[in-house]
Parts: sequence; structure tokens; C-alpha cells
Amino acid sequence: MYVGQTGDNMEKRFGQHKYDIEKRPDQNELAKHFKTCKHDTEDIMSNLESFIIDHGFCEQNARKRAEDRTICRL
Repeated sequence: MYVGQTGDNMEKRFGQHKYDIEKRPDQNELAKHFKTCKHDTEDIMSNLESFIIDHGFCEQNARKRAEDRTICRL
């Protein structure tokens, strides 16, 4: 399970994840996971279900707090 926040649309955000996986695999935990488990970068789009659980935050700090609350609930 992955919990994340972004101010971008989902297509752009997943494109950033794909770039990190392919070009900067030590950039974040998701990229490290794909490198360590030898997942194909196409897996990020084809084997992923995503759910928007909250929206409408204009400021990054508010999104980050909501992300932290969600992670703590899990």
C-alpha cells in the first residue's frame, strides 16, 4: 500500500514516479521498492489501483497533514 499526496493531476504524478523508478531509483521509497523487487516500470500503471480519499486542499501543508493522518490510521 502506498499513501501519497500531490498538487498535480494523477497522470503527471505517476509520470514523475515512473521517471524516478527509471532514472533515480534511490529518490524515494516507491522507486527503491520497484528497483529492489525488479518490477517493470509499466507495472506502476498496469498493476495499480488508486483511490482518491480526500481532495480540495490548496496548500501543500494541508495536503501533507491529511497524508500523515491517513498513514497513522492505517
